[in-house]
Amino acid sequence: MPANVPVDKVLLEKTPNYFGIPRSIYFLSQMNASVILVLRHPVRRALSDLAMKDRLGVPQKMLKRFIFDASGEVNIASVIILIGLDHL
Repeated sequence: MPANVPVDKVLLEKTPNYFGIPRSIYFLSQMNASVILVLRHPVRRALSDLAMKDRLGVPQKMLKRFIFDASGEVNIASVIILIGLDHL
């Protein structure tokens, strides 16, 4: 997010990452801004993230590693999964 946005401009950001980082929450609270938070089911959000990676050409083998660990269980340490879980 840009640090300096002119008063007469509208800034749009679309990421769940800001709300998992205390520094970002503090930064947003210091701005004279309106924040609209749209929540999404964490599984659907993760699938959307994977679909985007697929469209960008990430190989299927790597996509599976984003979700599953070596034993085939859901990899809760994966960033894709953690983003959704951090906000529950």
